[in-house]
Amino acid sequence: MKAPYIIAIEHSDNFFSVGLKYIIQLYLNRKGREVRFIEMTRNTDADLIIISEENTRIARPCRIRQNSGKMITVLNECGTRGNQRVVCVTEMGSFSPRDRAEVLLGLVARWYRGAHNESRHRRRCPCCSQSLIKVEKDVLRWLSMGLPLATMAKRLDISIQSVSRYKRSAMFKLGFERNHELYQWLLKGGLEHEERILTWQ
Repeated sequence: MKAPYIIAIEHSDNFFSVGLKYIIQLYLNRKGREVRFIEMTRNTDADLIIISEENTRIARPCRIRQNSGKMITVLNECGTRGNQRVVCVTEMGSFSPRDRAEVLLGLVARWYRGAHNESRHRRRCPCCSQSLIKVEKDVLRWLSMGLPLATMAKRLDISIQSVSRYKRSAMFKLGFERNHELYQWLLKGGLEHEERILTWQ
């Protein structure tokens, strides 16, 4: 008997998550495959991760060396599909909670077809592999501690504008466009996770 597929779903709306599980389980059971749903953690090793857009930075499978899984992103309610956003090499696609179930099923079907012959070797992800420099990490660490920009500028012996530039540079590397996305990531321990990630070629 074949091992069940491991799938992690991370979304703040529990009813939406239950609906996703039902649709995916029904699809895979019709294909004669079992599925096991697991909790999403920073080091989740799953065949498929379905995750809300605001949490993708922490959970990208390409950041976990042993994980060969793929990711489907659930876009925010306001929708960013038309806007440019950073896309990880592991992302199969994205959909909105307002989309019809067929959109999700199309993405799951594409993942299922590729899951049989997916190589465990992955090329380095261009959107996830940009390393933060020390001063950017310092600025982010102090931001998470609530230090004002003026205090950071004094500690680094640079102008407040330079501190802001380092913050914007770090946000660009991390794929964040808005301050609240960065602060949410910092609150969830994103910087600590970033520092633990092993880089590979």
